Amino acid sequence: MLVENLTQKLNAEGLQRHAVLAPRISGERPDNFWLGNTRVYSIDAPDPLQFAATPHELVALITERKLLAAILLNVQRVLETTKPRLLHLHGFSMVGHTASAVGRTRGIPHILHVHGKLEDAVSPRIQNQINTARQVICVSEAVKESVELDSGRISDLRVIRNGQDDALVALGSHARTFKRTSIAMVGRLEPSKGFDIALRTFAGLLKQGYEFEVQLVGVGRDHEVLQRLVFDLGISTSVHFHGRCDHRETLGILAGSTCVVVPSSAYEGFSLVALESAFLERPVIASNIGGLPETVVHGVTGLIFDPHVPGALERNLLRYLENESLAREHGSNARQRALKEFSLNRMANEIELVHAQALTG
Repeated sequence: MLVENLTQKLNAEGLQRHAVLAPRISGERPDNFWLGNTRVYSIDAPDPLQFAATPHELVALITERKLLAAILLNVQRVLETTKPRLLHLHGFSMVGHTASAVGRTRGIPHILHVHGKLEDAVSPRIQNQINTARQVICVSEAVKESVELDSGRISDLRVIRNGQDDALVALGSHARTFKRTSIAMVGRLEPSKGFDIALRTFAGLLKQGYEFEVQLVGVGRDHEVLQRLVFDLGISTSVHFHGRCDHRETLGILAGSTCVVVPSSAYEGFSLVALESAFLERPVIASNIGGLPETVVHGVTGLIFDPHVPGALERNLLRYLENESLAREHGSNARQRALKEFSLNRMANEIELVHAQALTG
């Protein structure tokens, strides 16, 4: 969503034309389609996880080479069609890696957009993408620090924080309403998101007599695990699993909440959920991890807590549950800051400057 929105903005206002290469996702979007003013090309890029693990090294090697060959043929086809002057790689996908390799053989430079922390031991493939990029964009100061420390690259690095259009405008009049105080969480249902920690905290507060509902949006491998946890905690009537929601429905749930919780227990380079909540004038309680403290200003636009300190999340939740006027104040501050610092126009303008610099060498 971020890449597609950014590309549409660049096409609407910039001098260069931009297209998107994305892995084909069956059932979630059509193949080779137009999204507004942007052409999206679908690339056959099978997920390596779909192949059964095997201890036989030769079979594993053949499988990997077949996978890369399929991606290579598709990427070559699209590059022949589009004839790009510059490649803008988001993250370290196999599609991006292949596109950059093909691009180098054709004299097409690339820039690299890093959205999260690098591994402590950077693989040769990722190191090569970093080393050969004309410019490296990082979504937060925390991510920039990771690139510097883990890859050793220190030149032509710049921070461009994510941006988006005003979520209140995108939402229209479709905000959800809830009967009681509501706390929202949005994200992939997996261990790194810390939803289990948050649910245990909510259970403790509900048992103390506080009245609120929890709206949980997302799908993932921990769906059943979290449902069982909610049942075991005895809070099934207060926690609502919404599953996969479209963008407008998600915005409506966020807008109908008193506050939004981002309880990540692992590194987050940036939080789009926190950014959308800010545009919707909702305060965010977020973990003090990675780039989250750059998205949420503690005590001004929301609250930051240490996920490793027992009771830290509960203490922050109580500040809003016991003082909803504080939640409204922080939400108002969050929207003002989002409009000033996190607009999609600002991001697109900064990206255009990087593109121009990369094209001039």
